[in-house]
Amino acid sequence: MTPLAIDHFNFSLPPEYAPYVNLISGILMLYFGIKGLRKANRLSKKGIKTQGVLVRIVPRRSFSISIGSNSGHSHRENDTMDGFYRYTNEQGCEHEIKGSAYDCSVIGSSTTTVLYNPENPSDAIVTDSGVPQLVPMVVTLVGIGFAAYGIFQLPL
Repeated sequence: MTPLAIDHFNFSLPPEYAPYVNLISGILMLYFGIKGLRKANRLSKKGIKTQGVLVRIVPRRSFSISIGSNSGHSHRENDTMDGFYRYTNEQGCEHEIKGSAYDCSVIGSSTTTVLYNPENPSDAIVTDSGVPQLVPMVVTLVGIGFAAYGIFQLPL
């Protein structure tokens, strides 16, 4: 039986596209990192912490780009999957949020900390690390690195 969805997508680009791929990747990471930082800061100030319980696990899709015809590609299965956690707001309404799940995660008993906006409970983030700004900050810093590397690789 053939799966309906592609779990892994891979394509190759010529090596002269590398600076542009790095620059575009860096800009996208900067955008999403800064957006995540703003959301994490806002929810850290006004948000309410609660526990989310794992209700389902979905395999994470992977995507890779190979630059150059001789670049080797090795596919390694991720041990992380997307986990969906259900949490209840102060009014008793249930909501779901996507987070990480691992091979050892158990549906119904694995939990994570969720920080949500009391005025809009579906506006939430998973704070596994305990510091909501940590992941967006790392994404922003790596985005700066990719963008700078792409700029310095551009042909003059």
